[in-house]
Amino acid sequence: NDHINALGIRFPIAEGWNADASVTYGANDVDVTVNNSVNRDYLADNGTSPRSFNPGGYAFSNIVGNFDVNTLLSKSVGLAVGMEFKQETFKAIEGNPLSYYGAGSDSFAGIKPAEAGKWSRNNLALYSQLEYDVSDKLLLGIAGRYENFTDAGSNFSWKANGRYKLGDKGAFRASYSTGFRAPTLHQSHITLSQYIIVAGSAEPLLQGTLANDNPAVQALGVPTLTHEISENISAGLTYKFNRNFSGSIDFYQINVDDRVLFTSQIGADGDDSTTNPVEQILEDNNVVAVQVFINAGDTKTTGTDIVLNYRNIEMGEGKLHASFAANFNETTFKAINTPKTIADAGYDIFDRQEQGLITNSRPKSKMILGLNYINDNWDISFNNTRFGQVTITAPSDGIDQELATKISTDFGFGYKLTDMITFNANINNIFDVYPDVTLASTKTSQAGSRFMYSSQVQQLGQLGTNFTVGINVQF
Repeated sequence: NDHINALGIRFPIAEGWNADASVTYGANDVDVTVNNSVNRDYLADNGTSPRSFNPGGYAFSNIVGNFDVNTLLSKSVGLAVGMEFKQETFKAIEGNPLSYYGAGSDSFAGIKPAEAGKWSRNNLALYSQLEYDVSDKLLLGIAGRYENFTDAGSNFSWKANGRYKLGDKGAFRASYSTGFRAPTLHQSHITLSQYIIVAGSAEPLLQGTLANDNPAVQALGVPTLTHEISENISAGLTYKFNRNFSGSIDFYQINVDDRVLFTSQIGADGDDSTTNPVEQILEDNNVVAVQVFINAGDTKTTGTDIVLNYRNIEMGEGKLHASFAANFNETTFKAINTPKTIADAGYDIFDRQEQGLITNSRPKSKMILGLNYINDNWDISFNNTRFGQVTITAPSDGIDQELATKISTDFGFGYKLTDMITFNANINNIFDVYPDVTLASTKTSQAGSRFMYSSQVQQLGQLGTNFTVGINVQF
């Protein structure tokens, strides 16, 4: 279940001063049912076992209130100020006792009473923006935002931007900003047990995800989760060649420090003569491997965005608009910070497979060619999206797999039945394009098993051709 509700109002508060107040409530929840399974511990103890289980689920909700005010202090100076209050709540809902009896139900072990709970936090933010038209050609702007989370501390972020007009047809723009992202409640508090497929084992083995604030996790030197900090630089050029043809190109670089990452599976080191601190945690939690969220990575992302638009091509009783958009990007790791206790035990908390999920699992290029025909009654669109190659990064005993470039074609149309009512329909992925099948040689958990496609490395979805239809009524 996923829903969102928003209510807002705009109104003047004084001569030249305008306000915008809004409140938004959103929530989603998932309730899990496991069928055709078994609880092997319950079967061994009682001679029978259910085949269906309710392992519980998760729910998240937030409510956000905003109040913004803007005005022109003069013909060349604009001011905006505002505040935001946000409350978030995350729940882990206990499963049926049979789903977590012993090691729990196969495939998805139930959420135990100790793993269930409800966590909330508040965030208050204040922000302001000032823009100054220095001349007819040059605009400068500065903005700042202070926010305070009840669980993640406070932060001040800021931005400076400028735009210089190139005659009446173009402009050069640039900006520098800092960013802030608090860890989610899920990352801070989730604890669960999950069966995984481990090479060399004939049976699924139980892996644990432990909350970052778990005393056993912190005993390994894993620090309490804190916010991510980013530094963003961008510059670009936009130009209107004539009344119909325009384009833009933008370059950007994003540096993220203390990035929240999900560690690799950390298990026994294979030395049966001694028990290291990590192995002791595994024994205490009755799992064969453990994963945690940790501020462990510093990354750099660079990229380029290109957009071209050609509008108002006369065609019959309507007009055709054409557009082209492209993105090229690359992400690299600047540093990976491993807690000393874990490093001294010889563990790699973020192995090449996990690193590959950050650097190679999403397309480094994406291009969209779109056509849109509009007349008095019809609105018809035709889009081709080209997704670049991605890589399934294999563990040390596997072979990396390149997933080939894919092109997805979408068709949509709307028809104006009356001034109030419009019918619309979309057919996505007309030619039924699917990702490449994951090869067993990758030695990843999905390879050669019940999943044809990787659930972690994707360019496009696994639905093939799909469609939607709808009616819009405007009062």
